Amino acid sequence: IRMKALIYGSPICPDCVELQRILQEKNADYDYVNITENTANMKAFLQLRDSRKEFDDIRRNRYIGIPVMLLEDKLYFYEDILRIFAACV
Repeated sequence: IRMKALIYGSPICPDCVELQRILQEKNADYDYVNITENTANMKAFLQLRDSRKEFDDIRRNRYIGIPVMLLEDKLYFYEDILRIFAACV
């Protein structure tokens, strides 16, 4: 079973805005969670960020960690997301 990609981001993050533009141009299939839309979305993202070792450097450097994609329990950050969807037509 193929799971749909879940991308966490925010419209106040330039990388997130650019990523969404690129993925929309490619008609990529994904679900988007705007973490600044409401507290439930923010809590869901923070629970993910604060519980995964992949975010260790991000937390240590006091970055937010978006955009980030969760796909089949694996995390992918900005550059990796671009590479994954590069083959989308």
